Amino acid sequence: LPDAPSNLTVLNTTSRSVSLFWEVAHNGNSHITGSIIQYQTVSDTHWNGQTSQLIVSGAENSATLRALTPITLYFVRVIAENALGQSRPSAVINVTSEEEAPSGSPRDVQVHSTGAQSIKVMWKVCNVLTCSV
Repeated sequence: LPDAPSNLTVLNTTSRSVSLFWEVAHNGNSHITGSIIQYQTVSDTHWNGQTSQLIVSGAENSATLRALTPITLYFVRVIAENALGQSRPSAVINVTSEEEAPSGSPRDVQVHSTGAQSIKVMWKVCNVLTCSV
């Protein structure tokens, strides 16, 4: 079996994507046919098995995870694969996607006086599914 990939590193992070790089370890005397990048949101402190994955060819040692959720913490790990089977997973890294601007302006803004020198401002959040322009 191949050894686990090492030095999993974040190259770039946006609100919806994370670019990764890793080093390929000993191939177990069989050509690496692919790498499996597993990732999941961090809902607690354990790798819980509910993962998404991206598979890249064995010739690659980098990948970009896409369609992520902004401001979300993810666990990420990589597994090497060859004709003999799969390696153990790499060390898990944590990566947080960046913030992004709201998809629309607030709606139904309301302002109420709460005192002689204070106000309370409330609004509804607008997103592409709930707002019309």
